[in-house]
Amino acid sequence: MQKILIIPEMMTKNSFFISRLICFNETFASLRNHGQNVCVLWHEAIMGRNSSDVVCAYYNFMKFLGENVKNIVLWADNCAAQNKNWTLFIACSILVDEEWGPETITFKIFEAGHSFMKADSVHGLIGKK
Repeated sequence: MQKILIIPEMMTKNSFFISRLICFNETFASLRNHGQNVCVLWHEAIMGRNSSDVVCAYYNFMKFLGENVKNIVLWADNCAAQNKNWTLFIACSILVDEEWGPETITFKIFEAGHSFMKADSVHGLIGKK
């Protein structure tokens, strides 16, 4: 998950107080050279970033993929609260049982402290814009 995004972004300090919205971004980056990256974006008024909220992002990503993708391999960082919890694993087992769902979902977790993922470069591009 990308660091918290706050919108609107204020480019100058010559502005008055305005309410800002905290946004969350769960990025699913393709490992193919020209694969499509998918960002699931939501704001604090919809959901937070606890395990069940992150599961909703995974669910929306799986729905986006549709019935055409039968085997999914997900690389995730070593964040226990978001990617290594029973809520996510149970949700994925339910997704595999869905009529439209994939046949297999494989999770691969990076070693703690030694991870640079394709999603990090997507986050860098988002930060530049």
